[in-house]
Amino acid sequence: GIGGQYVNSSVVTSVLSIAAFTTGVILGLFFLGMLKWRISQTAALISLVVGLVSMAGVAFATKLAWPWYVPLGASVTFVAGLAASMLFAANNESEEQSSV
Repeated sequence: GIGGQYVNSSVVTSVLSIAAFTTGVILGLFFLGMLKWRISQTAALISLVVGLVSMAGVAFATKLAWPWYVPLGASVTFVAGLAASMLFAANNESEEQSSV
């Protein structure tokens, strides 16, 4: 192709790095849904966005090997979801107390 002559890695490596990039975030969301009983849609969406943005930063700004994208993406997404869940649970409790 037109840009293929400028690629320094093989096609297989490129495809596997893209797959690892997205698989880690999806795995983190799966763990979040399985291990945390009450997760809101807002917290799940926030964790998805945080995971994707952080993995984009890792993929483009570091020299980390692509096999590490899955555990890193899953961990970041899971922790971000837990934090967002706790934050929104605290906000919901304060709103419920103020409305009583």
